[in-house]
Amino acid sequence: MRIPTTSKVIANQFAFATLGRQSASDQTVKVVDGVTKISPDGRPVHRTALMALRVKDGAVSFEQDRNINLNVIEPTDLESGKIYTVSGLVWITPYVNNNGRQALSVIAERVEPRA
Repeated sequence: MRIPTTSKVIANQFAFATLGRQSASDQTVKVVDGVTKISPDGRPVHRTALMALRVKDGAVSFEQDRNINLNVIEPTDLESGKIYTVSGLVWITPYVNNNGRQALSVIAERVEPRA
């Protein structure tokens, strides 16, 4: 089941960061078993080097959540050590990962630096 939501809801739960710089051109289209992964509205999604961080009481915790992956529709240049939040349309798909843990696949229209 895929859950459509808003970027505001996600921003209150998760933030994203990368340890290394990544240009938009390095964010390749995601292909699974030879099939291009697309968003629910039909646009291709791109892999990012962003890792999920927890947000608690409005503050970003630097505890990584390895059970959340993020793909974006509109690639953007990412700076090392900067905190990002999702923006625009967002879809979340819960699933069970290879370790038997509940995980979340997030597709966001784009990411922006967190204010």
